[in-house]
Amino acid sequence: MSQLVGYSVVLITVFFFVYFLRKKSQQLRTKQGIPIGYCLLTQLSKKEEPDGVTYVGVFQQGEKEWQLLLSFQQFTQMRTPQRGYLIIKENSVQSFTESEEQA
Repeated sequence: MSQLVGYSVVLITVFFFVYFLRKKSQQLRTKQGIPIGYCLLTQLSKKEEPDGVTYVGVFQQGEKEWQLLLSFQQFTQMRTPQRGYLIIKENSVQSFTESEEQA
């Protein structure tokens, strides 16, 4: 009986340790941005809205496609078609560089 209680305590402790470790890693990933990998920039567009101008880039990786927000500086530096390593954060491009080391 006491062994069962001991195993239960150890199992619950391990479960919570893994849970909090996973939660912390997701928080760090969100802070740093999510690496998508090598993608193709297929389209750039500028949308004028009442509250300002929005810059959008369309990125493709195989069958996947993302429409992401760009800063003005990123918009002016990018040309289509262009390949590079994409890192996103909160539906916008954090970085898009030619080599993985620069990202």
